[in-house]
Amino acid sequence: MKLLLVFILALAVVNVVNYEVFAEKSTFFDSVKFIQYLDENTALEEVRNGNLDIYYDRISSDRLENPKSREGLEVFDSTGRSYSILVNPAESNKFNPFSIKDVRFALNYLIDRKLIVNELMGGYGAPMISNYSPSDPEYLTIIKQLETFNFRYNPALAEEIISDTLEKKGAIKSNGYWEIDQRPIEITIFIRSDDQVRKSIGEILASELEKIGFIVKKDYGDLNKAYV
Repeated sequence: MKLLLVFILALAVVNVVNYEVFAEKSTFFDSVKFIQYLDENTALEEVRNGNLDIYYDRISSDRLENPKSREGLEVFDSTGRSYSILVNPAESNKFNPFSIKDVRFALNYLIDRKLIVNELMGGYGAPMISNYSPSDPEYLTIIKQLETFNFRYNPALAEEIISDTLEKKGAIKSNGYWEIDQRPIEITIFIRSDDQVRKSIGEILASELEKIGFIVKKDYGDLNKAYV
């Protein structure tokens, strides 16, 4: 997918009179200072004001869609990251529906990849249906199998797969919510709040799971909290 990077240089270029020799001094920096900004707006303003030489991160396309928003910035397109959803497959004392392979598989039909690309990423991307992208050589070895799955946004099919699987495990649907052993099936989703695209993806998935009949607990935080 194409992502936007803000990249600004504050360097002076000096012509060397004697073309037969290199500069006497090396071009190494005396020091490099790294600053972390949790707020994207603050970081961009620091670049505009000349307090930062480089802000090296993805910028949402809607923030740079007109000439005025790009004032004081030099913006470069770059191929970059992919977005994925990590699911916990472990079994525990508390019933975990994602410990069942078919439930995890059904998520492929519950996620609207085109919506994410077109609405959340402003068209700067392409849907992926495997951990290999179409540009990877390994993609050719799995493409036939992927085509048989026909992965696309199909919430009705996702609900059918999940319902059949849960019923085989003894779960029942009561008043629109799934229960097992007379206890509601609750799912906790960690949603990255420090990245607007990831935040929106998490909220969309949470909403889809609620429609199917799960009780969803949304836990917000940054990447540091996710690792803890």
